[in-house]
Amino acid sequence: MSDTFKIENVEYFSQRDNVYVPSSSCFPTSLAMCMNYCLQLIGKTKIDVGCDAQMQLEDYLDYMLDDDKTKKWMTENTSRLGNWIWNYNRRVLYDVEAYTFNRLMLPLGFKATFYSNLNYIDLCNKLEETKIPAVIGGNFSEISNVKGHMNCLIGFNKLGLEEFIVHDPYGNALTKYQVGNGKDIRYPKKFFTKGTDLKIYAVVIERV
Repeated sequence: MSDTFKIENVEYFSQRDNVYVPSSSCFPTSLAMCMNYCLQLIGKTKIDVGCDAQMQLEDYLDYMLDDDKTKKWMTENTSRLGNWIWNYNRRVLYDVEAYTFNRLMLPLGFKATFYSNLNYIDLCNKLEETKIPAVIGGNFSEISNVKGHMNCLIGFNKLGLEEFIVHDPYGNALTKYQVGNGKDIRYPKKFFTKGTDLKIYAVVIERV
């Protein structure tokens, strides 16, 4: 696999202009960037997945998280996932976000899968294999007041300080989110690894 890799032409979406909870809609916004890229690959648009032309795709995904179909899916999968899923905001649940993507995109040939056990090299390899953006969970409390936060993963740099290249929907954590947008930001992998085994949580998207 390559030492450096980047998926080009991934349109950047900011969560700050979202209609629904802009302060906490990083997950649907990151997922919308991935979905938009997949739709462009096959010559389709958000209209083809039921999103009104005047509505942002991330707002459409956010709306779907609270609808009856999502609630029904959560009920049907509670025994598999655990009762704890009802105690959290659906916007932070990887499994629910992956379900929302699959509900719209499986018929078009794309599948999202949540992984909780990937390491840095695993995720880099998957990204290069699929050549489709992913959603990655991070924590930027070391350099800003933003803790749990999702980014759209578009590339990596394994040389020197190992990095992920992301579209950060909230902006640039390296400036404490005060200035600049979050397009094509390079963050050290340490912002995304968890625990002593340095595992990473991510929703990986592939063609099926």
